[in-house]
Amino acid sequence: MARSASALKGLPQCGTSGWRGAMPLEGDLVPVAARRCNRAITARVRARERQHGERLMRKCLSVVSSVMMLAMAGLAHAQEKKAISTPDAPQAIGPYSQAIRAGKTVYLAGQVSIDPKTKKFVAGTIEEQTKMALENLKAVLAADGLTMDHVVSTSVFLKDLNEFGKMNEVYGTYFKTAPPARATVEVARLPLDARIEISAIAVHP
Repeated sequence: MARSASALKGLPQCGTSGWRGAMPLEGDLVPVAARRCNRAITARVRARERQHGERLMRKCLSVVSSVMMLAMAGLAHAQEKKAISTPDAPQAIGPYSQAIRAGKTVYLAGQVSIDPKTKKFVAGTIEEQTKMALENLKAVLAADGLTMDHVVSTSVFLKDLNEFGKMNEVYGTYFKTAPPARATVEVARLPLDARIEISAIAVHP
């Protein structure tokens, strides 16, 4: 049934007060003024939701940025290198450290058959020199609270690759469970004319 023009005069106009919070109205019989007010209210609600979403997004980005900065600062701190030293292993005789810890990783310098008590090179068989080198590595690991089980990689330098089998027998007694990755190479000469030098990398749990 059509509404007269005079009936529309009594309807509230859409502004800051009338029809606030009203649900969308539909239908051919809905007064023109009500439909206009309904559209205006819907637009305002969407605008408020958009503004709220934008504020929430800015807050989220701020939090994420802060977390990332803290994480980067923590990572930088964790990666600071620290020199490891112990009197139970031969002291460094040059510009290097017995070991360097960076984060959870420990990089051990190569060890040869030097007795840390006498600080003298101990010449002997390949078996004897292999044991001494490994004992020195073991002492450096202990200085940082690690054992041979924490070693993940080693590099073995042999003066004579024909002695690989004899070296391997002694080497195997130090790494019985999940032995580390290893590279073995023959070299022309080693410091102090040693038969063997071994370096290693270990990781803290």
